[in-house]
Amino acid sequence: QRSYERLFAAVPDLEIQRESLIVTGNQVVQVAVHSGTDHAGFFTREPYAKPFRVRTVQLFVMGANGILRERRIYDFSGILLQRVQADLKAAAQIQRALQPVGQHSGIGFDVAAVSVPCRQIGGDFFDFIHRPDGTFGFVLGDVAGKGPPAALMASMLLGLFAAHAYRGGTPSETLGHVNQALGRRAIEARFSTALC
Repeated sequence: QRSYERLFAAVPDLEIQRESLIVTGNQVVQVAVHSGTDHAGFFTREPYAKPFRVRTVQLFVMGANGILRERRIYDFSGILLQRVQADLKAAAQIQRALQPVGQHSGIGFDVAAVSVPCRQIGGDFFDFIHRPDGTFGFVLGDVAGKGPPAALMASMLLGLFAAHAYRGGTPSETLGHVNQALGRRAIEARFSTALC
């Protein structure tokens, strides 16, 4: 709390603009931009009023009564954010490659689908399935949450659906097999809804 008191005393016009927020269980990661006028050298290391703008990454561990632990990383040079953005761009390319081409035609039907995450990557997923008996199926799902954790789980689910859907059986059996496999790899505070 003393750290925040010093911060607001040094920068009375502090503005915090959140760019992204990732929540996994009791852990929270926030990327934000802090800006204002530094009157005490908190950010600028200069003793007179000077405007500043800096990106931060804040890591929180939450408890029942609020924040248990916090860590703030100030990215004055922009290097940290550039690395994070490059990693997210690569992850987005991989996630798009895992999704099928958005259009499919069969005898008597046409299908079109697209997944547009609210961030660079996300937990929505779909797949078209050509089953061994000649029938066509599809899966449509959404992982709870957003960002990298949801995207990783969505990728795992796509793999599980691909492995089980081609073995035959009814759609409900496929969902049952995927649900059992997901249960063996249970991730705290993560779940998905899916239609097959």
